[in-house]
Amino acid sequence: MTMKLTIDLADGTGATYARHGWEIDRPAIVENVEGDGYKKVVNALACPGLPFIGWPHPYLPNTYLEEITVAAISGSTVHLRLHYSNPSKRANAESPTIEYNSGMSSEQTSKDKDASDITVNYGGKSEGAVPSVAASSKAIVFTRVEAEDPRAKWMEYDGAVNSIPFLGEAARTWFCVIRAASSNNGITWEVTYEFSYKWDTWDARVYWRDPATGCPPPDYEAEVYRCIKEKDFNLLLLFL
Repeated sequence: MTMKLTIDLADGTGATYARHGWEIDRPAIVENVEGDGYKKVVNALACPGLPFIGWPHPYLPNTYLEEITVAAISGSTVHLRLHYSNPSKRANAESPTIEYNSGMSSEQTSKDKDASDITVNYGGKSEGAVPSVAASSKAIVFTRVEAEDPRAKWMEYDGAVNSIPFLGEAARTWFCVIRAASSNNGITWEVTYEFSYKWDTWDARVYWRDPATGCPPPDYEAEVYRCIKEKDFNLLLLFL
């Protein structure tokens, strides 16, 4: 016998309107469902006409099917609850969530903590050294829901450093990585902006090394080059 779907029953309908928009339950009944135990549930979810996860609500704007719950099973009839909500519920749509992230890394240096040259000595001779030392990689991460496709912004700002002071730090000390995902076919996007910090800027530093020692001379100053594109990160408006 063919399964029969009845949806939008008055009994069991519930709705909430909050800061992030609508949340609403649509009750549905699937009749003539065959199978035993959980197979009956699986068969009911395959009923023709039943909305898929991610489909929009037929009447409410920016509201999409997030989950389907089995409310009851009675004989060959399965009662379902279709829960719709605005995807902005997953993050604050008016202002971003903010994280401070740190990780352990290493870097090479020819200076100690007091900016003095690092040298090694043997047999009355001294030469410069460039050891690897522990370092902390720091990043600030902003996540927010946006209505516009972020592709143009992603192409422009991803992989750039700040051209002017940003987050209270000097130019070229923040490196930007942008990630974005949409679970509703591009209606809204959850966009993540990650800014990695480097106190002495992300400029490239090139050292001349003494062929005899393989290290820079103790009094040598690195040559600095600006190789990464620079953008004004304040235009991302992350603080509204």
